[in-house]
Amino acid sequence: MEANVIDNLPVSFIQNQGQLEDERVHFYTRGKDCTVFFTQEGASFVFVKNEIKEQILPEDKMTKTIPKEQKGFRLDFRFLNGGRKITPMARGELEGNVNEFRGSDPTKWRSNISTFTDVVYRNVWPGIDLIFRGSEGQIKYEFMVQPGANINDIRFTYNGADELSLDSHGALCIDMPFGVLMDKRPVSYQEDHGGQFHVESAFQLMTRGKGVDEITFKLKEGYDHQSPLIIDPGLNYSTYLGGSNFDDGTGIAVDSDGNAYLVGSTSSLNFPTTVGAFDTNFNGALDVFVTKLNSSGSSLIYSTYLGGITGANDGIGISVDGSGNAYITGYTSSMNFPTTPGAFDTTFNGVIDAFVTKLNASGSGLVYSTYLGGDGEDYGFGIEVDGLGNAYVTGFTSSGNFPTTPGSFNPTYSGGSDAFVTKLNVDGSALVYSTYLGGAGSDRGYGIAVDSMANAYITGYTSSVNFPTTPGAFDLTYNGGFDGFVTKLDTSGSVLVYSTYLGGVNFDQGLGIEVDGLGNAYVTGSTSSGDFPSTPGAFDTTFNGSIDAFVTKLNASGSGLIYSTYLGGTGEDVGFGIAVDGLGYAYVTGSTSSGNFPTTPGAFDPSYNGNTDAFVTMLNPTGSALAFSSYLGGASNDQGLHIAVDNTGNAYIIGFTSSGDFPVTPGAFDITYNGNTDAFITKMGLICPEDITVNNNPGQCGAIVNYTSPPGATCNPPSGSFFPVGDTIITCTENNQACTFQITVNDTEPPTITCPGDITQDNDPGQCGAVVTFPDPVVMDNCPGATLACIPPSGSFFPIGTTEVECVATDASGNESEPCTFEIMVNDTEPPTITCPGDITQDNDPGQCGAVVTFPDPVVMDNCPGATLVCIPPSGSFSL
Repeated sequence: MEANVIDNLPVSFIQNQGQLEDERVHFYTRGKDCTVFFTQEGASFVFVKNEIKEQILPEDKMTKTIPKEQKGFRLDFRFLNGGRKITPMARGELEGNVNEFRGSDPTKWRSNISTFTDVVYRNVWPGIDLIFRGSEGQIKYEFMVQPGANINDIRFTYNGADELSLDSHGALCIDMPFGVLMDKRPVSYQEDHGGQFHVESAFQLMTRGKGVDEITFKLKEGYDHQSPLIIDPGLNYSTYLGGSNFDDGTGIAVDSDGNAYLVGSTSSLNFPTTVGAFDTNFNGALDVFVTKLNSSGSSLIYSTYLGGITGANDGIGISVDGSGNAYITGYTSSMNFPTTPGAFDTTFNGVIDAFVTKLNASGSGLVYSTYLGGDGEDYGFGIEVDGLGNAYVTGFTSSGNFPTTPGSFNPTYSGGSDAFVTKLNVDGSALVYSTYLGGAGSDRGYGIAVDSMANAYITGYTSSVNFPTTPGAFDLTYNGGFDGFVTKLDTSGSVLVYSTYLGGVNFDQGLGIEVDGLGNAYVTGSTSSGDFPSTPGAFDTTFNGSIDAFVTKLNASGSGLIYSTYLGGTGEDVGFGIAVDGLGYAYVTGSTSSGNFPTTPGAFDPSYNGNTDAFVTMLNPTGSALAFSSYLGGASNDQGLHIAVDNTGNAYIIGFTSSGDFPVTPGAFDITYNGNTDAFITKMGLICPEDITVNNNPGQCGAIVNYTSPPGATCNPPSGSFFPVGDTIITCTENNQACTFQITVNDTEPPTITCPGDITQDNDPGQCGAVVTFPDPVVMDNCPGATLACIPPSGSFFPIGTTEVECVATDASGNESEPCTFEIMVNDTEPPTITCPGDITQDNDPGQCGAVVTFPDPVVMDNCPGATLVCIPPSGSFSL
């Protein structure tokens, strides 16, 4: 599990040298909303949530933020080991010490307090250590199982949790009043000759009485019990971002180190900012915020307001260059929006202007900042930066004097509202090109992408029957209502490489666009058209009702659709943002009110949470199936507005939520809902498929199983391998990430059995039968290890006569064969023996010329009972 962190510093564990009055605490560490205390019983996580209110103080007429109420919650990680107390120890002493001067009593002040990298509980169970350590600004725990130790001894729990459960992907869910903490399925490994190899492992929950009491681990047999084993649960992050008022996250970009750059709008006086950032004071009404979040999601590298004090300022789009400079666009009604000397336009033009701002890598200053607009309303929505540092912006304008450049595609306003496409030079001092894009109706640009050749791709929507299209493009005809459009502008901004409508008879809008290395354009948005263009074999070719999201991939020439699919359920579904990885997987985020929005088995959240949920969907490269799809949200209103993908396949989502139970992760920057509407940022890492269960291939003790690997990951055993009967854990790795899932092959094939022929045998000497040993029936099965049972068994004593023997084979999976039978006949070939009595002499019977003589029966001996005796003449029949 990941616990909370100390913001902006590596995690260090502080030794209690008396500065804390509670002597039970040996070590502790502090984070933004959580302090972790380490005692002999385990670790205690104390969460604090500050609810604030705004108050106008009469003496200076200024609005101040004051504490309203502080709420706390304690979650205890407790090992179950028979009540033994384990004194925690520290290791990895750090060079830096800390000083603690609290209160007015000098006797409680401490200086030069030691700090450490790890807290270790030795032999919590025999041969098993529990280790807490810092990793990328987070606290992690892991179990070190020494050779010969029994992993079944590991038993622990979370006291104070409302509920413990496992989701469908094996992650541990810890419900608590401040949210749900998620702990991914553990990754376990052993080390051998300098390398690591993974061991199949999973959480188990044990129930005693009411509810779940214990957490344990199960490992598949076969790992080396004579080598150390490390069980290391993993985690990505999800965090709130905001203050006590309205906060809305609209744009996200990611650098090569996995840091996330965020933009949005806030009306919160207490929106989190950082020391040294460009502007740490709220300017009034509505401000832009620009925030850089570290790769673990645990702390802010910088965070700043951006805006003027006389109007509203709304941040919409963000991009980042290779040096970590952030480029932001949006719109403002502030006459004093911050601009920089020498920028293209430092003067507010009236009503609403777009703006373009470049923030330096530290977030401490503006490289340049400029208005962009005319005397009407001008809105900046999408921004992208090329490898040279030129910024490309799209949006829409109602200004007839919006700044355009000579020779651009269309320097003349077409009426209504027009989309615009503007390219600023590296220092923001001039326009490389700027053009209107539209017809006589309403035209809006929302998304922009730039390829490696500096061509710009724009999407949005139009109601213009004369929106500019190009010969050979996919759709040259306006379809009615509002249509989406996709336009590719050449490097000079003077020529449309292609331009096409995209829509049906009703309302269609393109909201997000991305381009891959081959020049294929990926578009998402929303449609209420039952005839929106879809392609055969695409994931969903049928309109689901109300409003659906769509995902469309255009070929490099813009002449056709590689795939196009609806995405949604029976409610309202809108795709706001799209990203593409190097393998061609499309990642989409948006909002849904559909209880039947399509999700995938094993998704983070396959169930609708109510109201409006964000969604995160990954479409395979052919657009024929969902590689992953999940709801993301709580009980209230949640919307995903933009998405980015890093070079290792992690997806970063930004949006807004008004849900107090939005899913967050321990150790994330802010795990407590701040009120009203908060921005959220969620990082979804390597996502494995759900567990798979199949039956064996006929005649085989296993099955060949195909599965979809996470994009960019290496899985072992690979898809298409032969998996034996039983459970196999597949471990997928990419860089330093790993996820696991299970393939179960059931043996459903019973054995077959062939009995020997009937057997005839003579009796054993002196026995009324015979011990008969018969050959085993021939058993055939797809798996070894079938057992044979015959009744009576071979080697039994069989009586004289015929006995039927029945045999059945049973395999290890409990499948039984049809019985076979044969007969054993034992013949009695042993004659009886007889011993007559001695000769008898007897006088005649009186008056008789003879005597009736009765003689004793001869003694008859036989191996079997029932021998009969015949004497002639018989006893009692003699006469003279």
